[in-house]
Amino acid sequence: MSITEPKLSVIIATRNRVDLLVKALAALVNQTVASHDFEVIVVDNGSTDDTQARAMAFAGRGLDVRCILETRVGLNIARNAGWHAARSHLVAYLDDDAIPGRDWVQRIVEVFEQTVPAPSCVGGPVQPIYETPPPSWLRGPLLDLLTVVEHAPEPVFLTDIVHRQKLAGANMAFRKADIERVGGFHPWLDRVGDNLLSGGDVLIQLQFERVGLPVFYDPRIRVLHHVAATRLTRSWLEERAYWGGVSDALLSYLNRPATFWWALRTFVWNTRMLLLSPRLMLQLAKSGDEPEAVTVTWRAWHRLGGVVGGLRAVSLALGRT
Repeated sequence: MSITEPKLSVIIATRNRVDLLVKALAALVNQTVASHDFEVIVVDNGSTDDTQARAMAFAGRGLDVRCILETRVGLNIARNAGWHAARSHLVAYLDDDAIPGRDWVQRIVEVFEQTVPAPSCVGGPVQPIYETPPPSWLRGPLLDLLTVVEHAPEPVFLTDIVHRQKLAGANMAFRKADIERVGGFHPWLDRVGDNLLSGGDVLIQLQFERVGLPVFYDPRIRVLHHVAATRLTRSWLEERAYWGGVSDALLSYLNRPATFWWALRTFVWNTRMLLLSPRLMLQLAKSGDEPEAVTVTWRAWHRLGGVVGGLRAVSLALGRT
């Protein structure tokens, strides 16, 4: 193991998905930079399989790899454990079901070192690897539910994160000091066990934007992202849309010094918008594979999730008063 600071710390949070994890680690073995230029930290978030043993086996293949245990279940909790353990001043996050390009580490380090003005957060495209052929209705905004990211063909600083383009947690990197500056990833967002909460990666970008820390997209920083067949069904996407609504409501609450009255007004507004839209209400009980119908159904479940998430925000606000 290198005794000097590596140029990059790669952090992979994982829980009981070792067969996918080893594919990600195998891709890191074959990077275009020397193995001592970066380290890999696998954060085992309470796995019951042989995650640690199979991850550490990659040390025998030349990878500077460590495995740390975080027993408190939650993706953002594991992400925070990762950056706290990092030896580099630059940290990159890779999902356990993602495959980085051969020059992924090299490109990340180059962007941080060469881009002017210096970015605080960088990332790039996330392209799907479908386990089975995707249905014909899977297009447009529905691709966001599968963490598909493809923005500008040229490198660009991202602005207006909440309304426009953003990076995904499957492929993003930071200056460690800047993560610490905003307090890390919020533990109330993103996956906790089997639920489909999200938004932790978006919230930290919004926090960066609010304090003037630049977020940068480079199309050369590419990863491929495994999409299981179970995620290509109407039922999964409806559940994902629902939890996306919950997440967005919590995200809005956490992204500002919100009060109880603000949270209550937001909950009432979301509820009113759902109840005053008969088409959305009816779509919750409908099925069909026409692209327009699927999109309307997604919006209906997202709106319902917003109502539930708004109620959670009200409860959280009450706890703060």
